Amino acid sequence: MVVLTDNNSSSPKAPRRRMLWPPTSTRSTLLLFCALVAAFMLTRVLFYLLHGDLAVRMSTSKMLYSFLVGMRFDISTAALLLLPWIPLMHLPFKDAGGEILRRILTPGMILVGAAASLIAISDCLYYAHSAKRFSYEPLLLFQIGGKLMEFTFGEHPILVPFLITCVLVYWGFIWHLTRRSFMPAGRSAPYARVRIVLWGVLLLGFSVIGIRGGLQSSVLGIGNAYFSDDIVINHATLNPVYTFVQSFSDDRADLELIAPQKALTAVRSAVVEPEEKFMDERYPLARKFRGGRATSSQNVVLIIAESLTAEFMGAYGDPQGATPNLDQVASQGVLFERFFSSGSRSSHGVFATLFSVPAQTGSPVMHTTLILNNFRSLAQILKDSGYETIFIYGGIYEFTNAYGVLKNSGFEKIIADPLPSDPPVKPRAWGYDDEYMFARLHHELKRPGDKPRFAVLFTQNLHGHEAPEDLLQKAGGVKVSRETRHHSYYNLIYYTDWCFGQFFAEAKQQPYFTNTVFAITADHTRHINPNLYENYHIPFIIYAPGMLSPARYATVGSQLDILPTILGVLNLETEHASFGRDLIRVASRRESGFAYLMLGDTIGWVEGPWILQDFLDKSSPKLYDYVANPALTQDHAARHSELALEMRRKARIFMQVSRRLLDENRIFPLTFADGREQPVK
Repeated sequence: MVVLTDNNSSSPKAPRRRMLWPPTSTRSTLLLFCALVAAFMLTRVLFYLLHGDLAVRMSTSKMLYSFLVGMRFDISTAALLLLPWIPLMHLPFKDAGGEILRRILTPGMILVGAAASLIAISDCLYYAHSAKRFSYEPLLLFQIGGKLMEFTFGEHPILVPFLITCVLVYWGFIWHLTRRSFMPAGRSAPYARVRIVLWGVLLLGFSVIGIRGGLQSSVLGIGNAYFSDDIVINHATLNPVYTFVQSFSDDRADLELIAPQKALTAVRSAVVEPEEKFMDERYPLARKFRGGRATSSQNVVLIIAESLTAEFMGAYGDPQGATPNLDQVASQGVLFERFFSSGSRSSHGVFATLFSVPAQTGSPVMHTTLILNNFRSLAQILKDSGYETIFIYGGIYEFTNAYGVLKNSGFEKIIADPLPSDPPVKPRAWGYDDEYMFARLHHELKRPGDKPRFAVLFTQNLHGHEAPEDLLQKAGGVKVSRETRHHSYYNLIYYTDWCFGQFFAEAKQQPYFTNTVFAITADHTRHINPNLYENYHIPFIIYAPGMLSPARYATVGSQLDILPTILGVLNLETEHASFGRDLIRVASRRESGFAYLMLGDTIGWVEGPWILQDFLDKSSPKLYDYVANPALTQDHAARHSELALEMRRKARIFMQVSRRLLDENRIFPLTFADGREQPVK
């Protein structure tokens, strides 16, 4: 008979109560579990130190309660991370074998803990650029990690090395503590194998309970973190490693929440214009736009300004005066007051703008094989209508997986790094300065040619952290002093606005100016204000002197509406498969409009003065009146339950239909088998 030794006993006649004491493998696992939970709690402290000032209604009681609720997420995450190790650590080996196994497994567990800590810390830093907790973002490390680290160290040259050092010291100390467990006592313990197995089973049971967040009927979900009337406190409650892991469980089949045909019919009815006809049931959103002409002589310039936030523009009510040139353009063009980005990153915004297909939860479509599907982009439509298509990009292609996507979506000329310029210019951390990009756009528009041009400019300077002194001097010096909140962004936007002014001043001297439709929007906001409204509220201005009269519309719209709106301005007869509508026509009918939003791991819907957040589970949605309560501190879901449920239904329908059509590659066909048009059903 083989008798195992255990370092819990000091004599061959150990008391029976010592037989119940956890073995070394169990104590090591519990130590690592506590270390993980403590590390997550510390990163929550870091989150509050960095972003607590963004909270609207911060209080000590709310903050402490967020730590209490957040502990459920921390425990769930720690239990999930340790779940694979528990059965391995509790295999009933002899004492020597168990010691060897612990020596092999424990360093791996330490590395997992350190990686989880780094993910949580990275999320705290990333929050300033996204106002959301991690989902798929850590997966991009392999793609853009080098450049991302360069930018992060540039923004926080002292804080980042300090935090990395803290992680190494913390987990080094935990490693030191666990090494004590490797020293056998050399004495046998009764029923050692049975004890190891029983404790392993017990830990597995507790882990399952911890992962699901307790013994309640419903499994812990993201909606459980939204206990407060302050979005920042709710975000602080979440664990970013938890939200990251949750993104892997994004089962598209499970999100078939409404009967497919019923959902499809609802989307078709929501987006079709009276003069449009559907063309093929196999591609249910493909439809013919009944314009007055097959082509157009007017140029189209679409300017996607990186991180341009409506909240900071004078045309949208900001008093600082940081955007005088854009404000002037807005006063002479058509401005949409309630316009929203489809997601929180450039990949979401560019995709929704050019393809008019909703951003998806999980990894952006532009970073997945779904981008290989067949689409009908705005560039392809205009190219087929006789346009020369140009994309000018001052940034880094890897961040949006842009080059191949643009090439396959109808852009004939792509101008980026290295930027053609005389004299040559060098890029900064995020790309080339906006003034050089606007100069290149001006060059492309004024050169001779026999085709109208569709040019897209994607600016970059607003991605920065501070406005470089040399740029501010060009724009006339510092516009906003350091005493002003968000002065860094104000000065960045002041420089970019100056670039707009320089461009339009030169453009007005050229023949192409009066023959061009200028559309100005953003890929997403700067995420300075985390509430649902301001975090997705971007500008949309159409400036076409001599073609469109100045107007301001309160009609709700999103990036999905840009493609059909431009087609409407050009009055083209063409085919498209948009999830949006011509906003000018919608506004002329005095309709309220709508916008579907992808909010990380949740979705949203905007209609009239209401904005809703749906957590995609059985929890109640959140419903806010952003007109009467801009801070979004009052949830009206209980008071207006029917409205909340109807808006949730609409949001889920758009999510479900877009997912299904993307998964089945049924957005638009390569060619139609016949020209038959389908009646609206």
